[in-house]
Parts: sequence; C-alpha cells; structure tokens
Amino acid sequence: MQSVKKLLAQETLLFVFAFFFSIIAIVYPKPLNFYIHAIDFNTILTLFSLIIITTGFKDSGYFDRLAWSMLKKLKYERPVAVFMVVLSILLSTFLTNDITLFIVVPLTLSLNNIVENDLRILLVLEAIGVNAGSLLTPIGNPQNIYLWHIWNVNFVHFVLKMFPLFVFMSTGILFLTTFTFYREEIVFKNQSAVKPLYNRKLFYISSFAMVVFLFSIIMKMEIVVSPLVFMLYLIFSPGVLKHTDWLLLVLFVVIFMLFDSLASISFINSFITGLSIHSRKDVFLFSALLSQVMSNVPAAVLASKFYRDTLAIAYGVSVGGVGLIIGSIANIIVVRLSGMKGLVKEFHRYAIPFFIFTTLVVYLFLSI
Repeated sequence: MQSVKKLLAQETLLFVFAFFFSIIAIVYPKPLNFYIHAIDFNTILTLFSLIIITTGFKDSGYFDRLAWSMLKKLKYERPVAVFMVVLSILLSTFLTNDITLFIVVPLTLSLNNIVENDLRILLVLEAIGVNAGSLLTPIGNPQNIYLWHIWNVNFVHFVLKMFPLFVFMSTGILFLTTFTFYREEIVFKNQSAVKPLYNRKLFYISSFAMVVFLFSIIMKMEIVVSPLVFMLYLIFSPGVLKHTDWLLLVLFVVIFMLFDSLASISFINSFITGLSIHSRKDVFLFSALLSQVMSNVPAAVLASKFYRDTLAIAYGVSVGGVGLIIGSIANIIVVRLSGMKGLVKEFHRYAIPFFIFTTLVVYLFLSI
C-alpha cells in the first residue's frame, strides 16, 4: 500500500493524463490503429535516447562538477540565474526545446545540491525560456516545423516574422523576471566544498553518444541510432539503464493518444467551425487558448485546418506554450525531469500571469 502511494505521488502527471485518456477512450472509442498512428514515434525514439544519455551524464557526476565550477566563477545568485536562463533561450533556438531541457535541467538539479536557495523558480524560468527561445526558428520546436512546412516560406523569412515575439518574450519580460527574483547573494552552501570528482569513462561515452545522436536527428536516422545508443550503455555501463526514467516514455505515449482523441471528437470540430473568427488577432487568441486545452503542437495542427493565417497561429501556439502546464510538452519535461514536489504549483504561479500578460500585449499589438 505504501509503495502504491509513493508511485502515485511520483507519477501524478502520468496518472492524471491516463485517467482522462481512459474516460475519452470509453466515451469516444477508436480502433487500435487510430491510437497507434496517434503516437509520434520519432519523438518517442528521440526521448528514448535522450533520457538514457542524460542519465549517463548525471551518473557520471559531470553535471555536479560543471555546477561547482560555474558557481566558483559566478559566485552570486543573479549571474547564475541569468546565465542559466540565457543558456536555455539560446540552445533552444537550434537544439529544440526538449533537447535543451535535457541539458539544462540536470545541470540545474546539480546546482540545487550546492546552493542556499531553492531553485524551483529557476526551473520555471528555464521552461519559459525554452518556449521563448524555440519560437524563433523553424526547427526550434515541433509546431514550428509543422507550420513552416505549410507556410511555405524560407528560413530567414520565418525568423524575421517571429523575431518581434522572440524579443518580447525572452529578452524583455524574462530578463526582468530573472532580475526581480534573484539578488546579489553568495550562493554556495559551503564555501570550502571539495571539487566533485566524476567518472571520465562514462562522461566520454555519454558525450560521444550525444554528438552521434544529435547528428542522427539532423540526418533523420533516429530509428537506426536509438537502438545503438541502448546497446552502447548496455555493454559499457548497464547501471545507467537501471536508473533511466522509462515511465517518462509511457507518459508521452499517453499524451499523444489523449491529444489525438480530443482533436478527433466531432463536436469539438463543429464548435470551432461555428466560431466567428476572421481577424489575425482573433486567430492568435484562439490558438493561444486552444494550446491551454490540448498543448501547442496539436493546437497548431488543428487550428491550421480551419484558418490560413499561419503567422497568427504561430504566434498563438508560441505564447500558448506558457500558461497551464499542458500548454507545452516542454513544461511537462521540466516537471518530470526535476522530480521536485510542488513544482507544478510553482510553475502555474508564475507561468499563468506571464501567459495572461503576454497574450494581452500581443493581442493589442496585432490589433493595431
């Protein structure tokens, strides 16, 4: 009984999504093929390899070493927070938001072991940061890749169109928020802390695996390389596979099936068709709000079936990635990777006001 309670506490998000999926599957049943096709296996394979590799980095102790070195140089809360948020923004523009989180979240958790204050707010800022940074380029996140293809514009055109929103969300509000929450205080719990050791062999294995896998993503060869990543750790460091969070993959399988089930419900499609949405600002608002219900990736797909203003949809689902935790899969990754109690509540405490303010400003801007 105690183990069941512990599992429920650790896997709250998984059980919540699984519960809603079960209800929808009962009320609106679909054939098995529908659920199989709903799963984005490229994303699952990407997550499969990334969680193994980042677990390898974590077990190597390298993130602890890097965190120690960074704090010895920066010393104070504010530069540490600014550095981590800027890193989240910049990496997500070309590494995608989910891959960036698999780098910055473990590093932040290592920081949390040696600093005075709780870094949950920093994790929230990093989640907002990757949502803001990834919106700039066509390859920053899945919804941008999809919208770029149907928009039929070149890379530079896409970046130029998204640049104003990128500046507003990242360099404006995000920096102000960072400077508001963090002060010029010493961050070390123990100034005489010994420099952490790390497993060089495991670090080199993980570095090699990360470089090869990132290259495989560019070449669209994840299906070939993912099994090789698994075999690499199985042979040279099987302990990493024991520590890997396999339930994260289960969570995403459930999410994909849930979102596709919602999008296929006829009355939802009828409701959208009946809405009087014509202007750019209204398409933006609809896309942003829709993201709060079904996440920004399926929201982008669904909105594009009804409206041709791709820019408005791109702005809407980008802003909609912040707000409720379901707004972006990136938010769920942060909460899931951190394993921190109360992070969902902390996320909504800051992300919802950020979403409301950003939505209002962009809506007024598009009304001009």
